[in-house]
Amino acid sequence: MSLRLIKNLAIVLLSLLCLLGLALSIIPGRARALLRESSESALGVPATVGTLDTSLSGSNLDLGIVNFDVQNPAGFDGAPLLHLGRVTCNLRLPSLLTGTVGVDQLVVENLRLRIVQEGSRSNIAPLLKKIAQGLRDPNPDEPEDQSAPVDPGPGPRLDLKSLTLRGVGIDLELTGLGNLNVQESATLPDWTLPLEGVRAPDGGAPTLDDILAHLLDQLHARALVAAEEFVPKELLPLLHGASTEDLIRDGLERELLDLLPANARDELKGKAAKKLRGLLRDR
Repeated sequence: MSLRLIKNLAIVLLSLLCLLGLALSIIPGRARALLRESSESALGVPATVGTLDTSLSGSNLDLGIVNFDVQNPAGFDGAPLLHLGRVTCNLRLPSLLTGTVGVDQLVVENLRLRIVQEGSRSNIAPLLKKIAQGLRDPNPDEPEDQSAPVDPGPGPRLDLKSLTLRGVGIDLELTGLGNLNVQESATLPDWTLPLEGVRAPDGGAPTLDDILAHLLDQLHARALVAAEEFVPKELLPLLHGASTEDLIRDGLERELLDLLPANARDELKGKAAKKLRGLLRDR
């Protein structure tokens, strides 16, 4: 082997080591900033991040995050809305030099979702509204503005293959609705979230924004199923995002209809249907 070749190999090896050292030193700080930015952008609330650590494993960079908390919206105290005890993932090193970071597996352990309903106030409803706004498809009747592309969110895009949740718990706190006082907890089975339909607003690969929003949306859906064991069925619409005014109006309507004879109810329904058809024709 010539001296020149040895020198070239040494330069390449030194450059690689410098790149790895740079990745190990920069990625934890960048990941911390991205988690905070994504919580604000996707959910509209701040987040706090505990410790981060990195290590090399072949051609992958293993990243571990301990204690990532998504905070409650203003006006709610106590435990965070969402607590992730530990998050681990492996980043494919070559992809760090591209615009889409490859992640073979992301595992979240010791996760806890806290749902608080104080009368008409909810700690999770504003976040779900924020997620819905981000997921809303553009109006097909409106021409797309090619000069204003949809913002995909902060950070690089992610080619995430698998997202698994382990040790999932939920806490339900319902107060301020008459004499109702529900303080219950439940444990959800471990599961792997489907990711096939998770995309950025512009249709491209998702960012951390999109993954975080998808995680909370799926958790909330599972939590509502568990809540059916503790929450009166008349109040379940509150956890789905209905207002107390909706519940009162719907309840009064049901009570009034129950007082009417069956033929009178049918007549009212018929009149309502005719009125609706008339409105539709008028449009």
